[in-house]
Amino acid sequence: MPPRWQNGKQHSITLAHSIADISKFLVNLAAVNYSLGLYQKALGYYQQAVVIDNELGDKSAESAYFSNLGLVYYNLGQYPNALESYQQALAIQKEVADKNGQSNTR
Repeated sequence: MPPRWQNGKQHSITLAHSIADISKFLVNLAAVNYSLGLYQKALGYYQQAVVIDNELGDKSAESAYFSNLGLVYYNLGQYPNALESYQQALAIQKEVADKNGQSNTR
């Protein structure tokens, strides 16, 4: 592999790690806002994290964030959205054979 390709590969790996860190930061902001009862803000942060982890292919994190979205929607009284989020989490958990996640989501 030519050196400049190797540099490009390393840059891509570093960028992916940085993006994953942004997702974790957003989830932490969501959790803080949720615990403060600021559900709308928490919702926005979780939605951003779901998009990032979907793009990164991190199915485990994506399913966890969909579950969290379900909880936020439930607390907002948006029951159809809560159900849809839980169903999305469950579908991903089935896809990756996450039995523990499936039992928690059902």
